[in-house]
Amino acid sequence: MKKPYQALLSILFFFLLAGFLTGVQAAPKAKSVDQDPGVLSIRLQRSLLGYDVNMLEKHVIDFYFSPVHAMSVYRELLQWAGANPKEKAVRDDVVAMVREGMVAVIRDSGAGLALPGWDGPGQPISMAYALSLPRYAQKPDFNNPATLKWRRSDGDKRVVTPGSIGQSMAAKALLIRIDRSEAGKRNAPLFLASVLQELEILSSRLFLKDRLGPVAKGGHVPEIMEPDGKGGWKVLDPASRLPSQAFLLQGLSHLYGLLSANGVIKPLLGGGKVRGRELKDWLGLTRRTLDTVYASLIERHFDPASGSFASHYQHDKGPGDRIMLEDASYVVGALDALLHVLPDKDPLHKSARRHLLSQAGYIRKMLGSGKPIPRGFLLKNGARLRSLMRDFSYPVAAMSVMLTAEETAGDGSYREVAARLYESEHPVFWSRENGIYRAAAGVKVSAYDGLFFSSVMRWLRHMDLVFPDKDDFAKRSRDFIQVVLKDGGLLQSEGPGTGEPRSLEDFIQKEIPALVERLAKTDATEHAAPIDKFVKDAADQDKDGVPGCRFGGGAYGAAPVIIMQIGVNTSFASTPGGRPAYGF
Repeated sequence: MKKPYQALLSILFFFLLAGFLTGVQAAPKAKSVDQDPGVLSIRLQRSLLGYDVNMLEKHVIDFYFSPVHAMSVYRELLQWAGANPKEKAVRDDVVAMVREGMVAVIRDSGAGLALPGWDGPGQPISMAYALSLPRYAQKPDFNNPATLKWRRSDGDKRVVTPGSIGQSMAAKALLIRIDRSEAGKRNAPLFLASVLQELEILSSRLFLKDRLGPVAKGGHVPEIMEPDGKGGWKVLDPASRLPSQAFLLQGLSHLYGLLSANGVIKPLLGGGKVRGRELKDWLGLTRRTLDTVYASLIERHFDPASGSFASHYQHDKGPGDRIMLEDASYVVGALDALLHVLPDKDPLHKSARRHLLSQAGYIRKMLGSGKPIPRGFLLKNGARLRSLMRDFSYPVAAMSVMLTAEETAGDGSYREVAARLYESEHPVFWSRENGIYRAAAGVKVSAYDGLFFSSVMRWLRHMDLVFPDKDDFAKRSRDFIQVVLKDGGLLQSEGPGTGEPRSLEDFIQKEIPALVERLAKTDATEHAAPIDKFVKDAADQDKDGVPGCRFGGGAYGAAPVIIMQIGVNTSFASTPGGRPAYGF
């Protein structure tokens, strides 16, 4: 088997090769030059190191598994499924997709802290590591979970973050609540044991102080922590970052909601207990942890002078001086999750509502009107932090904040701002040809990572709630899932292989000469079809009909999970001559 870096180089070279072949006819010259085999071969060799990467359906950017990215996608897919009970076929498909991925991570991967006391199949984990390569270590037998462990790679990062813990908690809790199928019920005890072990580790080991409650007020979970394998932890980054703390609060909120749902949780209790504790004890521990994380979030990040949260906090410097729009959206989403699991009269509910509307009010005031949406603001003077690219993530974040605030306040003022933003931003980013939104204005290939995907899904879901008659946002959500997640490859679809992917040298020696010879005998306008077929056949090495995700090294295929980032075509139109507009 190849070493990871060798496999990665092979992938890069193959992408470059695909780009060259796709672009052979892109700039036609004299027929005698275009069809000369020597010239075509020279172009091939010169293009290997510098030609843009062009694929047909997929542009795989980062094929690693990150719980922050993947679990955020699972969280939003589950919330979308829960909000669309009438679309049974699509809903069941989405839930099954999430279940399959969660089983691959939690039961099979081994890419995290081991779950003690488990006597079922697999090698379950509680906390997933921050970065893992989702490739099987041996030939997989899907009836034998012991064969489905992921192999270690040089790129793995065996650390944990509060963001990854929070997203993992949210996905597990939501899956238990929403997946009421027989398969879901069979896997629920595993997911419950895993999420409760996460809570136990979090509450007892990861705080700066061991005890919960007032003693630990203000102490936050450090940004990056490394387990030492003996139950201890090494802090690699002591900072507090708003997205991570917000995700942690969000995950705890969803866990609290699960443990409060008696109809769902009680059937999972054996003798009234789970993992040696009664339900009321787990519920109390979750609430105390939730209170502490919330207190530290306010203590570290909320700026009373501006009424906004700050994106960053360091012990030696204190809170940062800016709020990024995406971070504001994350914290508003976390506060919204908290509101949904607590009664209105609960003091924590009242505080969360007040801070949510304060953050939304700040964003509404700073956005003004008639100006491009920035990526953030300086808290002291309101200066707008601009970007070289006009990214779609900025209006998505701004609109999500407005929509959530409208659902919370219900006074119509936030709805008005959201409507204005939608009318101005939709025409800029909508790709009519592809049926999805561009990641940035004017781009022909849009990069989607897990966090961006989940942000767009959340925004579409809230648009459907607040503006049910404006556009068919439910359909856009379905199309978005199909185009980006399935067709685009954010969900890995390359299954088990029969061996190591073919190398660049193998293609050059065995197939490129014959292809070049055929191209040289045909007119340049006839090159597209054979090139397309060649790239598709080469890209789909396991012949499952889905090109892309080329294993990333490893002989035994990819686990069916969400990877970190892919690109999808958001072309404007076809080019003359019928050649597809590949982007880049």
